[in-house]
Amino acid sequence: MTALPILLARWLGSGHRRWILGLLLALGAGGSLAQFPPSARSDRRLRELVSSLEQEGVRYCYTDFHLATPINFVSEERVICSAKLGPTTTEYFFGYRRAVDEAKEAAFVAVNQTSADKLERRLTRLGVRYERRDWMKPVLLRLSRKVDPEELFPEREFPLR
Repeated sequence: MTALPILLARWLGSGHRRWILGLLLALGAGGSLAQFPPSARSDRRLRELVSSLEQEGVRYCYTDFHLATPINFVSEERVICSAKLGPTTTEYFFGYRRAVDEAKEAAFVAVNQTSADKLERRLTRLGVRYERRDWMKPVLLRLSRKVDPEELFPEREFPLR
């Protein structure tokens, strides 16, 4: 990709075509600036979620790939999440999965309401009590016993044993 901007800059960087280069740069900067408000909102909500988890004493949790890494990063590893809950279970930081698997308790951070409802039904079937918090994402915490996602979803494959 580096070659294209360099070629464009050389081709448009002199003479009467310079205004086209300026217009392209302005459009690119405008597009980047337009992304700032929603990105800042999303970041604020994620930080509020992490803060709420910390205030509730959650130290370990299962969630999916798209939440695990941001929670680990934003909390500066004060909350350790594994992507084992899914639905996207890709795991790049294997130590996090081991840490959560070995922890005495772990909360569930569901990706959405539907996923949380499914988790609740399965926990109820297992006779596991829990508390639910509806923050940026639904969180099931203070389970009466630790439950591994493999117990909740025996039909799924869980690589990285």
